[in-house]
Amino acid sequence: MKRGYAMESFRKSCPSDQEIILYWAERPDTPNLTSQKRSQLYRQKTTYSWDIPMDAQNGKIKENG
Repeated sequence: MKRGYAMESFRKSCPSDQEIILYWAERPDTPNLTSQKRSQLYRQKTTYSWDIPMDAQNGKIKENG
């Protein structure tokens, strides 16, 4: 995972944090965003989170549950 995040092609094709939030907010199985929150996301400076969980950096896979 760490190597993938380091690749320029991944970084160029990765959606912004705001795009990810808006995508998931449109799904029927997730909570809707208020119009105020949606407007705030559109006005924000575009951000990208490149954080990798420590377990993934160490090559460990953590199971849910």
